[in-house]
Amino acid sequence: RERRYRELARAASALGLGAVVTAHTRDDQVETVLMRVFSGSSPGGMSTYTHLDGSDGRLNVLRPLLGVTRQALEEVLTVSAATAIIDPSNADIAYRRNAVRHEVVPAIHRVFPGFEEALLRSIELAKTDALYCDGQAAGAYTRLREIIPGGIRFDRALVRSLHRAIASRVIRWAALDLIANGEHRELTFERIDAVLAAANGRTGSVIELPYGIQARIERDAIVMTNITKGKAVD
Repeated sequence: RERRYRELARAASALGLGAVVTAHTRDDQVETVLMRVFSGSSPGGMSTYTHLDGSDGRLNVLRPLLGVTRQALEEVLTVSAATAIIDPSNADIAYRRNAVRHEVVPAIHRVFPGFEEALLRSIELAKTDALYCDGQAAGAYTRLREIIPGGIRFDRALVRSLHRAIASRVIRWAALDLIANGEHRELTFERIDAVLAAANGRTGSVIELPYGIQARIERDAIVMTNITKGKAVD
């Protein structure tokens, strides 16, 4: 996925395009939500607008069809005599998304027909709460973080005083700021919770997070660093 978007960014830059439009549908939304839930990540779906910055250029991704089912889109293509290009690898269930698409979704649908609409409606309701928490956490993150050479330092007592929903975001955002390549799929809430649990435990604990991120619990501080890259933090 990351490689595909890098190539899109490079092509868009070469052609002078301001955005790339994808044909992601409601079905893709459902698959994304299920994959995130099963992996222990935030269950949020795709965004209708995504802005990506990278070394290969600036890419704005628009997804105007997220409210349309895949079946409806295929019917429109058939009626309009348009030719759809199908990636043959989409049928290979060795890939996790394909397994969700061809096996998990049909299995859930047999027990809960039409579950997709209810699932996405629940996600939208959860987004309202998440937006409020994000706003509170953004202020806390800016206020509490101290940029140090190669990492970020937090006052341990102040992080412990935060509501868990806010504290988990603060720690997660620090890790994201330290990840060198922008990847974050393996940065699950389970790993973030491990840092918070250590902060409430004994001094000297070291929590290893994915992508070379390390959280060290000192007497008065939580110190997070990228031990592989030493990425500078803005």
